[in-house]
Amino acid sequence: MRHHAQQATDDANVAYHEGLSTATGLPNGCADIVTCSQSLHWMDPQPTFAEITRILRAGGVFAAIDCGWPPTIGWEIDAAYRAFHERVGHLEMRHNVSANVRKWAKAEHLNRMVASGGFRFTNELLLHQVESGDAVRLVGLARSQGNVAALLKHGLSEDEIGLTELRQAAEKWLGNKTKPWYFSYRVRVGVK
Repeated sequence: MRHHAQQATDDANVAYHEGLSTATGLPNGCADIVTCSQSLHWMDPQPTFAEITRILRAGGVFAAIDCGWPPTIGWEIDAAYRAFHERVGHLEMRHNVSANVRKWAKAEHLNRMVASGGFRFTNELLLHQVESGDAVRLVGLARSQGNVAALLKHGLSEDEIGLTELRQAAEKWLGNKTKPWYFSYRVRVGVK
């Protein structure tokens, strides 16, 4: 991901460095803002928050952004996606493709931030955004989900994981027409 970001960035004020959420290698108090998008649930909370508060200056802000998934499109396609997601979850467990992956519940992010003791103020914001999409985009987004990619890499077919059914439902309800999609985001904010 860093390699792709570097290739796409043509700004002398932007630099990329190797690091972990628990050991960034950055100096104390060097950051006004620290953010992560769709990723805090993969990070060990306590050492991550310790590192975040170490690199934030006094009054600096941490923001963890999580997208509610899937976007709201229309009840028919939303129901088809929910059925697909449940099927993928069962297959993920049955084939043990994520057994060594540790994940923390997103719903507890704010509580863990408070419990860290590193922030003098915390809050959760709910934001919304309207985008447009068609059947091809929905199937592409479904394929990009980590558990879907893991099952495909494990050797399961699109038919087995239900991607073919989702594609058919998306083509039926969306076709090649672009329709509005409603995304919701939860942003957990902490001020040092």
